[in-house]
Amino acid sequence: ESSDKAWKVQSYWLKESDSADLNTKNRDLFTFSVDHTREFSEGWKYNIEAIGQTGHARQSTSSADITDRDVKAWMIHSHLGKQISENTFLRGEIDAASGDNDTTDDTIHAFDSLYGLRRFDYGPTDVYQTFPRSNILAPGLRSVTKLDGLHNIMIGYKALWLQKVASGDEDFLGHQLEFRWRYQAFKPLRLELGGAYLAKGDALDSGAYPDDAMYAYTALMYTF
Repeated sequence: ESSDKAWKVQSYWLKESDSADLNTKNRDLFTFSVDHTREFSEGWKYNIEAIGQTGHARQSTSSADITDRDVKAWMIHSHLGKQISENTFLRGEIDAASGDNDTTDDTIHAFDSLYGLRRFDYGPTDVYQTFPRSNILAPGLRSVTKLDGLHNIMIGYKALWLQKVASGDEDFLGHQLEFRWRYQAFKPLRLELGGAYLAKGDALDSGAYPDDAMYAYTALMYTF
Protein backbone atom coordinates (compact mmCIF):
# COMPACT_ATOMS: atom_id res chain seq x y z
CA GLU A 1 0.00 0.00 0.00
CA SER A 2 1.31 3.45 -0.90
CA SER A 3 1.92 6.03 1.83
CA ASP A 4 -1.11 8.08 0.71
CA LYS A 5 -3.24 4.90 0.51
CA ALA A 6 -4.14 5.68 -3.12
CA TRP A 7 -2.53 2.48 -4.45
CA LYS A 8 -2.85 -1.08 -3.17
CA VAL A 9 -1.25 -4.22 -4.58
CA GLN A 10 -2.35 -7.66 -3.45
CA SER A 11 -1.58 -11.23 -4.47
CA TYR A 12 -3.00 -14.62 -3.53
CA TRP A 13 -1.73 -18.10 -4.23
CA LEU A 14 -4.19 -20.96 -3.84
CA LYS A 15 -3.05 -24.57 -4.21
CA GLU A 16 -5.28 -27.55 -3.49
CA SER A 17 -5.35 -31.27 -4.25
CA ASP A 18 -7.66 -34.23 -3.73
CA SER A 19 -7.76 -36.02 -0.40
CA ALA A 20 -9.24 -39.33 0.65
CA ASP A 21 -12.48 -37.59 1.70
CA LEU A 22 -12.73 -34.67 -0.70
CA ASN A 23 -12.36 -34.23 -4.45
CA THR A 24 -11.26 -30.81 -5.71
CA LYS A 25 -10.51 -29.09 -9.01
CA ASN A 26 -6.81 -29.31 -8.13
CA ARG A 27 -6.54 -25.54 -8.44
CA ASP A 28 -3.08 -24.02 -8.50
CA LEU A 29 -3.92 -20.35 -9.02
CA PHE A 30 -2.03 -17.08 -8.69
CA THR A 31 -4.25 -13.98 -8.46
CA PHE A 32 -2.78 -10.46 -8.68
CA SER A 33 -4.69 -7.24 -7.96
CA VAL A 34 -3.95 -3.53 -8.42
CA ASP A 35 -6.33 -1.06 -6.73
CA HIS A 36 -6.36 2.73 -7.16
CA THR A 37 -8.53 5.28 -5.35
CA ARG A 38 -8.54 9.03 -5.89
CA GLU A 39 -10.56 12.09 -4.93
CA PHE A 40 -10.85 14.95 -7.41
CA SER A 41 -12.91 17.97 -8.49
CA GLU A 42 -14.89 19.06 -5.43
CA GLY A 43 -15.79 15.86 -3.68
CA TRP A 44 -15.80 13.33 -6.51
CA LYS A 45 -14.17 10.01 -5.71
CA TYR A 46 -13.34 7.05 -7.92
CA ASN A 47 -11.92 3.59 -7.43
CA ILE A 48 -10.76 0.97 -9.89
CA GLU A 49 -9.43 -2.50 -9.18
CA ALA A 50 -8.03 -4.76 -11.91
CA ILE A 51 -7.38 -8.43 -11.20
CA GLY A 52 -5.54 -11.00 -13.28
CA GLN A 53 -5.53 -14.73 -12.63
CA THR A 54 -3.31 -17.47 -14.01
CA GLY A 55 -2.28 -21.01 -13.19
CA HIS A 56 -3.80 -24.45 -13.67
CA ALA A 57 -7.04 -26.18 -12.69
CA ARG A 58 -9.47 -28.88 -13.81
CA GLN A 59 -12.95 -28.29 -15.19
CA SER A 60 -14.68 -30.26 -12.43
CA THR A 61 -14.16 -32.05 -9.12
CA SER A 62 -14.93 -35.43 -10.69
CA SER A 63 -12.34 -38.12 -9.94
CA ALA A 64 -12.51 -39.00 -13.65
CA ASP A 65 -11.35 -35.51 -14.60
CA ILE A 66 -7.54 -35.68 -14.50
CA THR A 67 -6.76 -33.05 -17.16
CA ASP A 68 -4.97 -29.97 -15.88
CA ARG A 69 -5.86 -26.90 -17.96
CA ASP A 70 -4.31 -23.47 -18.18
CA VAL A 71 -6.20 -20.66 -16.42
CA LYS A 72 -6.28 -17.16 -17.91
CA ALA A 73 -8.98 -15.02 -16.30
CA TRP A 74 -9.64 -11.46 -15.14
CA MET A 75 -11.99 -9.25 -13.15
CA ILE A 76 -12.53 -5.47 -12.95
CA HIS A 77 -14.45 -3.40 -10.39
CA SER A 78 -14.84 0.37 -10.60
CA HIS A 79 -17.04 3.04 -9.07
CA LEU A 80 -17.39 6.81 -9.29
CA GLY A 81 -19.35 8.79 -6.74
CA LYS A 82 -19.94 11.99 -4.81
CA GLN A 83 -21.49 13.23 -1.59
CA ILE A 84 -24.62 14.80 -3.08
CA SER A 85 -26.05 16.06 0.20
CA GLU A 86 -25.09 16.26 3.86
CA ASN A 87 -26.41 12.74 4.43
CA THR A 88 -26.25 10.92 1.07
CA PHE A 89 -23.44 9.48 -1.04
CA LEU A 90 -24.35 8.39 -4.59
CA ARG A 91 -22.14 6.34 -6.88
CA GLY A 92 -22.21 4.58 -10.24
CA GLU A 93 -20.43 1.24 -10.32
CA ILE A 94 -19.54 -1.59 -12.65
CA ASP A 95 -18.29 -5.12 -12.18
CA ALA A 96 -17.04 -7.38 -14.93
CA ALA A 97 -15.47 -10.84 -14.72
CA SER A 98 -14.38 -13.15 -17.51
CA GLY A 99 -16.42 -16.19 -18.47
CA ASP A 100 -15.91 -19.34 -20.52
CA ASN A 101 -18.28 -20.68 -23.15
CA ASP A 102 -16.13 -23.62 -24.26
CA THR A 103 -15.32 -26.32 -21.71
CA THR A 104 -13.70 -28.56 -24.34
CA ASP A 105 -10.59 -26.48 -25.04
CA ASP A 106 -7.35 -26.43 -23.08
CA THR A 107 -7.88 -23.10 -21.29
CA ILE A 108 -10.24 -22.02 -18.50
CA HIS A 109 -11.25 -18.36 -18.88
CA ALA A 110 -13.86 -18.23 -16.08
CA PHE A 111 -12.68 -16.09 -13.18
CA ASP A 112 -12.44 -17.94 -9.86
CA SER A 113 -13.32 -15.79 -6.82
CA LEU A 114 -11.46 -18.32 -4.63
CA TYR A 115 -13.26 -17.96 -1.27
CA GLY A 116 -14.53 -14.38 -1.21
CA LEU A 117 -18.01 -13.33 -0.10
CA ARG A 118 -20.55 -12.19 -2.72
CA ARG A 119 -22.50 -9.87 -0.45
CA PHE A 120 -20.86 -6.56 -1.16
CA ASP A 121 -21.50 -6.48 -4.91
CA TYR A 122 -24.32 -8.82 -5.82
CA GLY A 123 -26.80 -9.19 -3.01
CA PRO A 124 -27.91 -8.37 0.53
CA THR A 125 -26.33 -11.37 2.30
CA ASP A 126 -24.15 -14.29 1.29
CA VAL A 127 -27.18 -16.58 1.73
CA TYR A 128 -28.79 -14.93 -1.32
CA GLN A 129 -25.93 -16.08 -3.61
CA THR A 130 -27.65 -15.27 -6.90
CA PHE A 131 -24.55 -14.35 -8.89
CA PRO A 132 -20.94 -15.44 -8.52
CA ARG A 133 -18.02 -13.18 -9.45
CA SER A 134 -17.54 -15.02 -12.75
CA ASN A 135 -18.86 -14.58 -16.30
CA ILE A 136 -20.69 -11.37 -15.48
CA LEU A 137 -21.09 -7.76 -16.55
CA ALA A 138 -23.01 -5.63 -14.04
CA PRO A 139 -23.31 -1.82 -14.18
CA GLY A 140 -25.40 -0.14 -11.49
CA LEU A 141 -26.16 2.70 -9.08
CA ARG A 142 -25.96 2.75 -5.28
CA SER A 143 -26.87 5.37 -2.65
CA VAL A 144 -26.09 5.35 1.06
CA THR A 145 -27.88 7.77 3.40
CA LYS A 146 -26.88 8.25 7.06
CA LEU A 147 -29.37 10.01 9.34
CA ASP A 148 -28.80 11.22 12.91
CA GLY A 149 -26.03 8.70 13.49
CA LEU A 150 -28.75 6.08 14.05
CA HIS A 151 -30.15 5.19 10.61
CA ASN A 152 -28.19 3.90 7.60
CA ILE A 153 -30.18 3.33 4.38
CA MET A 154 -28.75 1.76 1.23
CA ILE A 155 -30.61 1.48 -2.10
CA GLY A 156 -28.98 -0.25 -5.05
CA TYR A 157 -29.77 -1.17 -8.64
CA LYS A 158 -27.92 -3.42 -11.09
CA ALA A 159 -28.47 -4.56 -14.64
CA LEU A 160 -26.77 -7.90 -15.22
CA TRP A 161 -25.45 -9.71 -18.28
CA LEU A 162 -23.36 -12.82 -18.84
CA GLN A 163 -19.94 -11.73 -20.08
CA LYS A 164 -19.63 -14.66 -22.50
CA VAL A 165 -22.25 -17.07 -23.88
CA ALA A 166 -22.40 -19.65 -26.63
CA SER A 167 -23.44 -18.39 -30.05
CA GLY A 168 -27.20 -17.85 -30.18
CA ASP A 169 -27.74 -18.02 -26.40
CA GLU A 170 -29.35 -15.20 -24.42
CA ASP A 171 -27.02 -13.15 -22.21
CA PHE A 172 -29.30 -10.76 -20.25
CA LEU A 173 -29.78 -11.96 -16.65
CA GLY A 174 -32.14 -9.22 -15.45
CA HIS A 175 -32.61 -6.14 -13.27
CA GLN A 176 -31.94 -6.30 -9.52
CA LEU A 177 -33.13 -3.85 -6.85
CA GLU A 178 -31.67 -4.03 -3.36
CA PHE A 179 -32.57 -2.30 -0.09
CA ARG A 180 -30.95 -2.28 3.35
CA TRP A 181 -31.85 -0.35 6.53
CA ARG A 182 -29.70 -0.37 9.65
CA TYR A 183 -30.75 1.09 12.99
CA GLN A 184 -28.38 1.58 15.91
CA ALA A 185 -30.87 0.83 18.66
CA PHE A 186 -28.26 1.57 21.33
CA LYS A 187 -24.48 1.49 21.37
CA PRO A 188 -23.85 -2.30 21.35
CA LEU A 189 -26.97 -3.37 19.41
CA ARG A 190 -27.69 -2.84 15.71
CA LEU A 191 -30.84 -3.93 13.88
CA GLU A 192 -30.77 -4.61 10.14
CA LEU A 193 -33.57 -5.21 7.63
CA GLY A 194 -33.15 -5.68 3.89
CA GLY A 195 -33.94 -7.57 0.74
CA ALA A 196 -33.65 -7.83 -3.02
CA TYR A 197 -35.94 -8.24 -6.02
CA LEU A 198 -34.66 -9.76 -9.27
CA ALA A 199 -36.68 -9.24 -12.44
CA LYS A 200 -35.26 -12.07 -14.50
CA GLY A 201 -34.07 -11.52 -18.06
CA ASP A 202 -34.14 -13.83 -21.05
CA ALA A 203 -31.11 -15.80 -19.84
CA LEU A 204 -32.98 -16.82 -16.64
CA ASP A 205 -36.68 -16.95 -17.59
CA SER A 206 -36.58 -20.61 -18.61
CA GLY A 207 -35.76 -23.77 -16.72
CA ALA A 208 -37.03 -24.98 -13.36
CA TYR A 209 -37.34 -21.51 -11.75
CA PRO A 210 -38.45 -18.99 -14.41
CA ASP A 211 -40.28 -16.60 -12.05
CA ASP A 212 -38.80 -13.40 -10.65
CA ALA A 213 -36.96 -13.78 -7.34
CA MET A 214 -37.68 -11.99 -4.05
CA TYR A 215 -35.56 -12.21 -0.91
CA ALA A 216 -35.82 -10.58 2.53
CA TYR A 217 -33.84 -10.90 5.74
CA THR A 218 -33.47 -9.48 9.25
CA ALA A 219 -30.34 -9.40 11.37
CA LEU A 220 -29.17 -8.33 14.80
CA MET A 221 -25.58 -7.54 15.72
CA TYR A 222 -24.48 -7.20 19.35
CA THR A 223 -20.98 -5.85 19.92
CA PHE A 224 -19.14 -6.55 23.15
